[in-house]
Amino acid sequence: MAFPGYSEHQSGLAIDLGLRQSDIDYIRPSFPYSGICKAFKDKAAHYGFIERYPKGKEGITNIAWEPWHFRYVGCPHAEIITKLDLTFEEYHDFLKQYEYGRKSFKYANSEKLWSISYMKACAESFTNIEGYPGSTLYISGNNSDGFILTELKNK
Repeated sequence: MAFPGYSEHQSGLAIDLGLRQSDIDYIRPSFPYSGICKAFKDKAAHYGFIERYPKGKEGITNIAWEPWHFRYVGCPHAEIITKLDLTFEEYHDFLKQYEYGRKSFKYANSEKLWSISYMKACAESFTNIEGYPGSTLYISGNNSDGFILTELKNK
C-alpha cells in the first residue's frame, strides 16, 4: 500500500477491482485468476491496462502484490509490458536503450505499428521533435527524467 498522498489513484489512472460478493474487503478486494476476473486480466493490456503490482516483483515496485490494482498506461505500452513480463518501472528502464533519433523499439500487433523511443529531458536547450509524414506522434513525460515518444505509423 502507498503512503497517504502518494497513491496512484490520485492520478486518475489507477483502479482497484474486486469480485462482486456479499462481503467485500475494500482495501484488499478478492480478484482471483479465474472466471470474470481472469477474463478481465486477459484482455486488460489490449485496452491499455496493466496489473500494476505483480506477484514476485515486490523488490522492484516496493509495493506488495496487488492483483486487484490496475493502471492505465495506454496502448501499445500495456501490451508490451505484459508480453515482456515487465513492471512499469522496468519498462521505463527498458525504453532508455532506445534513444530518440538513434534507434527505436518497434512493436506491431494485428492492428497497428508503433515506433517507441526515449528522450532525456534537457533544461539547457530546446529540442525539435519531428514525426514522419502520415504518422501520429504521442509524447508523454515519464515523471522522472525524460519523455517517451510513441509514433503510430501506417501499416
